[in-house]
Amino acid sequence: MSINNQLSSTYSQASSSQKSEKSVLNKRRYRRYNWLFLMSALLPVVAVGIFNIIVDPYDVFNTPNLLGINHSKPRKDNSDRLFKTTDIIRIKPVTVLMGSSRTKRAIDPNYPALKHQPAYNLALTKGNFYELRRYLEHAIANQKELDLVVIGLDLFMFNSLMGTRESFSEQRLEKKYIILADLLNITFSLDALFASQETVIDSNKNPTNNIFDGENGFIPYLNVDPKKTKSRFEKIMNNYYVGYKRGYQSSNQLLDEFKKIVSK
Repeated sequence: MSINNQLSSTYSQASSSQKSEKSVLNKRRYRRYNWLFLMSALLPVVAVGIFNIIVDPYDVFNTPNLLGINHSKPRKDNSDRLFKTTDIIRIKPVTVLMGSSRTKRAIDPNYPALKHQPAYNLALTKGNFYELRRYLEHAIANQKELDLVVIGLDLFMFNSLMGTRESFSEQRLEKKYIILADLLNITFSLDALFASQETVIDSNKNPTNNIFDGENGFIPYLNVDPKKTKSRFEKIMNNYYVGYKRGYQSSNQLLDEFKKIVSK
């Protein structure tokens, strides 16, 4: 082999080695960039999830209520179809109280006359009998020894013009765990983040002695102004005798749902 050929071969090998090293360096650089990109994208999401779990604005994870941080949960009251599902899974009550918001705000599950404990207030705001029947089945699925069911009746619960609430979900019922859709929503959604923010702000503003966290599903009115009792009563009567007269239609289907509840 001539000297020129040897030099050419040596140069070619050196050039190939340099290209190989450069390729390895580029791969490492791209890999590092990809990791940085993934971390920058995932860290905020993970941080939001951890924040929502700690604050627990819907009281689903049963995390400790810290005074001044998350002891007041303003979004909880209107999320009863969510948090009561998980409460039933966790508490497994042998006594349940069912009905509308009047039952939810009126009957304390810890009342001494309710001998069969644990008891739980499973009443739902504007719940109809189809929803109540499904939540009763959810309670039975999680507690085969369910012993006592107390039902508060409201006229509107038989009204066919009032459908189920948007927050009602068949998928979460008769389960022994939080379904994935709910878990993702209450952990990573912007709505949950805003609810957590509202919880922290409200907890910081509200005095701790005026807070009731809705233990066992019972959420009474607090700090009721006696001067407004008459106006509140008149408003309720107006809803019944004026509002329902204009928009009320008795439902045989909902009556059948009530019969199913009684027969269980």
